[in-house]
Amino acid sequence: MLSFNKSSQFRMRPLTWVLLSLLLVIVLGASIPYFFEQVERQYVEGSTIGFAAIVLLIGMLMIRRLNRRLQSLAEVAEHIGRGNYLVRSPDEGRDAVGELSRSVNAMVDKIQSSVEALEEKQKELESNRLQLEEQNLQLSGEQSRQEAFGQFLSDLNSVDLGQIAYCGLSFATEQTGAVLGQFYLSDEEGIKLLGELGVDRQALADLQLGSGEGLPAEVLRRGQWIVLEGLSGASLPRVNLGISRVDIMVLVAAPVVFQGRSLGVLLLAYTDDFSQRQRMQVQSVLDALGGSLNNAMTYKMVQRQALKLEQANQELLEADRLRSEFVANMSHELRTPLNSVIGFSSVLMKNRNQSLLEKDLNFVEKIHRNGKHLLSLINDILDLSKIEAGRMEVELRPVLVQDVVRDTSEMLQTQAEAKNVALRVEGQLDLPYIQTDGDKLRQVLINLVGNALKFTERGSVTLKVGVESQWLRIDVIDTGIGIAEDKLMTVFEPFRQADAGTTRQYGGTGLGLAITRSIVEMLDGRVELDSVQGQGSTFSVYLPMNSMAEKPPKPKHSEPTAEKVEHSARALQSGLEQRRVLVIDDDSDARELTANYLREGGVTVETADSGETGLTKARQMRPDAITLDIMMPGLSGWEVLRALKADPELASIPVVIVSIVAEKRKALVLGAVDALEKPLVPEALMSVMERCLAQSQASRLMVVDDSHDVWDLFESALSSRVQTIRFAEHGKAALALLEEYVPDLIFLDLMMPEMDGLTFLRHLRSDARFEHIPVVVVTAKPLSMEERRELEMRVVDIVEKGEQMIESRLLKTLEEALESK
Repeated sequence: MLSFNKSSQFRMRPLTWVLLSLLLVIVLGASIPYFFEQVERQYVEGSTIGFAAIVLLIGMLMIRRLNRRLQSLAEVAEHIGRGNYLVRSPDEGRDAVGELSRSVNAMVDKIQSSVEALEEKQKELESNRLQLEEQNLQLSGEQSRQEAFGQFLSDLNSVDLGQIAYCGLSFATEQTGAVLGQFYLSDEEGIKLLGELGVDRQALADLQLGSGEGLPAEVLRRGQWIVLEGLSGASLPRVNLGISRVDIMVLVAAPVVFQGRSLGVLLLAYTDDFSQRQRMQVQSVLDALGGSLNNAMTYKMVQRQALKLEQANQELLEADRLRSEFVANMSHELRTPLNSVIGFSSVLMKNRNQSLLEKDLNFVEKIHRNGKHLLSLINDILDLSKIEAGRMEVELRPVLVQDVVRDTSEMLQTQAEAKNVALRVEGQLDLPYIQTDGDKLRQVLINLVGNALKFTERGSVTLKVGVESQWLRIDVIDTGIGIAEDKLMTVFEPFRQADAGTTRQYGGTGLGLAITRSIVEMLDGRVELDSVQGQGSTFSVYLPMNSMAEKPPKPKHSEPTAEKVEHSARALQSGLEQRRVLVIDDDSDARELTANYLREGGVTVETADSGETGLTKARQMRPDAITLDIMMPGLSGWEVLRALKADPELASIPVVIVSIVAEKRKALVLGAVDALEKPLVPEALMSVMERCLAQSQASRLMVVDDSHDVWDLFESALSSRVQTIRFAEHGKAALALLEEYVPDLIFLDLMMPEMDGLTFLRHLRSDARFEHIPVVVVTAKPLSMEERRELEMRVVDIVEKGEQMIESRLLKTLEEALESK
């Protein structure tokens, strides 16, 4: 056979070549050696080729087997790569491939063990994660429940019972899964449904029980839970859930208890079993409801009690008002005739026409004395009524105690001489000013000294003044009948005396000492008593001295006396004969008596019997002063006073209240210059009238201040009280104004441009024409001690701008400054 190799060379197979060679030898006669040489060469080549082919065949077979083993190992690796760690190589050969296969299998075993361990760990971690998630859910649920419970507690912070019931029902049904809920309240009115909540309103209506009956009443009676389970559908209403109706399976009724007291019942209905956990939740709701419900019920009770107290207080106030009105009316009815008795008897006692005999004068004196005694009794009752009603007023001002003591001694000296009892004043009579109510202190001393004189038949009564620590001590010492030790605490009680027999022997109502102690206590002091029966008594009045007056007060009007009234009458007659006074009073006797007192002073008097008539006459005659009664039919005195002060043409007329009910503070606030009580003391009336009529003459003012706002203030406050006010912006302008306008009083600022107040004041006091004009300094400048001392020598008062510059303060300053002229 012929063949061609890759190099395109012609080739023959060995056997063919042998046969062909042999043929050629025969045909061509070739040599045999050459033939066999060729044959050997061909055989060797053929053998070589054959061996090579065998070797090649064997190699190919081996490679193929190796490829199959490697392919199997690759498939194992591929499975391992895909995460299948269960596959193993089956090759157990002893060659390298087998060794590789065993190594791969060992590696897979290790990987599988690691993966299984990892999966086990992962399962464990997953289990832990799930457990943590469950715990977190539980914690989150518990936190939500705690937050909800906290909000529930916050919502319970109410005093509205309905709100508390709704909050309790809402929280209980939401937290425990109840489908229906009702809340019953137990109070003094019985058991009543306070609130209800649920998904089915009709079922709630069907569930309602009668008040005070059924399950709620039984729970309250027992004070324990009642849980009804396994209920039949026929006995209770079915609950409509929207898509179906279900039966109530459990009904829970639990008491709301606070400190052992049942306040209400919480009723809950469930459509499935009631667990212990639900019971604990309901109990927590009950505990919270107990405190809130108790607070709300207590608040309601307090409200009801407060309402009752308010009603009782209103009734007491009304009773107090009626009592005060009764006392005022009785006072008016009693004191009005007393006013005439005392007043006219006083006129008769003067016996100006010498028409009365000595015997008649003696009768008149007895009428006058007993009238004044009856008046003092009425005054005591009125004072006690004021004290009990808290209407007695105290006006603190600097007072020289020794002056009050001397006035008291002088006033009661005649009474002491009549009983032949010595009345003495002893002790420290050089004390500084103290802050107290001089009038009230005088009333206290008059009561004590008068009481001592009453119960002292012989010996003495001594007023002793001293200082004990930080207290002013005034002793009233008598040598009278004394008081038994067991009666010392009762003499200060109203209507009580040491011995009932003394009332018949010495008279009196037993009110004086009660009033005395009350007044002293109003002055922040106290009264002490030391007495030995048969030897005498010592009443000690203690008043605080820790509030001393910084400087002496302005001269105050002293108590009028007969000598002073004669002086006042002469003063009035000497220059005020043309002055006219209008007397307004509905009582004809009182009008006549007041008019008589004034006519004796030389004043022209007109009278009016009513408030309406008084206002008409005031507009017609423009009087220089008006006396005004308060308790009148028609327009009362207060209404007349307001009308007078509201009329620009009448506002400047001084008004003096003369009435049974003379409320001085109210009178001054409404614009009166003073208030006098009936029965009138002629000296007091003449003293006040002298001030009023003298003030009406002084009606020219000058205000020196660079602030126009201050001008407006003075214009508003004082224009109705004076005829003219002129203003100057500084001292130099004021000096120029003085050449054409001489005022009765100057209000002076200190800090001004061009010429300040101090410089103006020096110029004023150096000019003989103007040195007599009173000056009141009105300034906002803080004053040094030197400046204040210099001013006090040159002016009558110093008023600070600000709170002191109110109308009442300016009016008072105006009055006092004009009086000091």
